[in-house]
Amino acid sequence: MSSGCNDILQMLDYLKLPVMAESLERMMDDPASFELPVLDFLKQIVSDEYVERHNSKTATLIRLSSISGMMGDANQLYTHDGRIYNDNIVRQVKELTFLTNRRNVCVFGQSGAGKTYMLASLGYEICTKGIKCLYIDYVRLVDTLTMLRGEDIQKYYKKLRKYSSYQVLLIDDFLSGIPSIDNTAVFFQLLKEREKAGNPTIIGTQYDPQEWPKMLSGGNSTQGDADAIRRRLVDKAYLVVISKEE
Repeated sequence: MSSGCNDILQMLDYLKLPVMAESLERMMDDPASFELPVLDFLKQIVSDEYVERHNSKTATLIRLSSISGMMGDANQLYTHDGRIYNDNIVRQVKELTFLTNRRNVCVFGQSGAGKTYMLASLGYEICTKGIKCLYIDYVRLVDTLTMLRGEDIQKYYKKLRKYSSYQVLLIDDFLSGIPSIDNTAVFFQLLKEREKAGNPTIIGTQYDPQEWPKMLSGGNSTQGDADAIRRRLVDKAYLVVISKEE
């Protein structure tokens, strides 16, 4: 191996690019590599390092997103096997157009329709693009925020900022559990902060948006926050409907 190659290997070692160094050594031992155009030679060396780092980053994002271990495959999100989607909308959502458009996604369907599967599938797609997201259950989300707001306002705002900072927040089972005015207030605050940051929110729910204000207000006649939540989530959002064949 030439001294020039050894110099490059030392530089790659200093830059902490071990996979690229291994690729270079392997190619230098293969006479056929010297017949490649310069750009193809460089591409082959860089690509292995790129794939290694991309896969490592994706694995980390999946773990931090809380979807690790959940089954999800965006390629399966189309009308088949007894599940019916509005395929044109789903196709746009799978292409992650909501990220560039900064629009929310609402996934509707009865229990067992496949809402959680779709949220997990979108979460995987988002992570593969190097984007930070979080999957969380609605009850856990609002209960955590409500508890902190009552016990420690500083911790509440810190947690609120954290939830607001995710580039995509995937909230499953929206409006499950017993609604309360306090839950509605903290959720409304979260949506306002996410809207301000331009970060899309994805929800899965079995309830029609027309039911939301009454449910969110707990029957209270003051429904300002509740109706604002409906408008923020639904207006201009991608609306996905999943149904099951009878």
